[in-house]
Amino acid sequence: MNQSQWKPLIWAFLHALLLLSIFSPLALLTIFLMMIPIVVLFVQLSLPKFAAYYAAGLVLLLLILHGVSVIPIAVSLFYLPTSVVMGLLYRRRTPARTVLTSGTVIMLAQLLLTLLIITLMGYNVMNELNQFMQESLSALPESMRGYITEEARQQVVHLVVRLLPLYFICYSVFVVSLTHTLARRVLNRNKLQIPGLRPIREWMLPKSLVWYFMVALILDFFIPDDINSILTMILWNLIPLLTIAFSIQAIAFLFYVAYHRGMSRALPVAGIAAVIIFPFMQYIFSVLGVLDVAFGIRERIRRTK
Repeated sequence: MNQSQWKPLIWAFLHALLLLSIFSPLALLTIFLMMIPIVVLFVQLSLPKFAAYYAAGLVLLLLILHGVSVIPIAVSLFYLPTSVVMGLLYRRRTPARTVLTSGTVIMLAQLLLTLLIITLMGYNVMNELNQFMQESLSALPESMRGYITEEARQQVVHLVVRLLPLYFICYSVFVVSLTHTLARRVLNRNKLQIPGLRPIREWMLPKSLVWYFMVALILDFFIPDDINSILTMILWNLIPLLTIAFSIQAIAFLFYVAYHRGMSRALPVAGIAAVIIFPFMQYIFSVLGVLDVAFGIRERIRRTK
């Protein structure tokens, strides 16, 4: 068997291995990697061969797991549409930004559709979260349980449900971005020349987002918090999203400064570490990101170079 034949087998086996990890604590990490083998197989193989290798991986799961194989197979089928779309776009050498946008939109649509289906099937998200929190509280020491009232627990559950759009969007962006980063590296090693994103120092958000951010902050300041209000739910999801976006813009600005001033990347890397380790730093960095977009600071740096 030559190299071109055994490599797809390895990726099909890796896909099955990732699906098997769902039953282990490793699932917290491997759940983000599920699409990578599918994307690599789809780009490298013809459609009939891809279908054969993909089906072979699922058959392997059936043989290993028997009755409980429905869970990993369902997970695999969930990630399949996004993986196929990304693979199709890679075949066409579509710009990376389009690939990421398309993949994120499809993943988000799948999450929303899945939520709708399980709701129609009688699965109550609110009740399940209540039960999960109750079980989590029961595991706490008696001295700590007294500080968490029933009313506080209910408010947390309502808040989590209201923030589901935020969680879905962040998850979609992260998984698609990670898949693009790693799958592109694998494919480019096979001389496929998959387009990548522009350097981070060149990233720039549209100025219109500054106005959306300002309006959202003003509305959030003046409108009373009502957990049952649609406008409140929109603001609770929109403001964190824009805060994250402008924090990333600030990191891009730091990379820009380091590049044009001939500095090391220590400053932007420290900025990334600060945002990850101390989440409150997102608010400080978002201010820098807003200033970068709104006032064209980069142009002034370029002129004074």
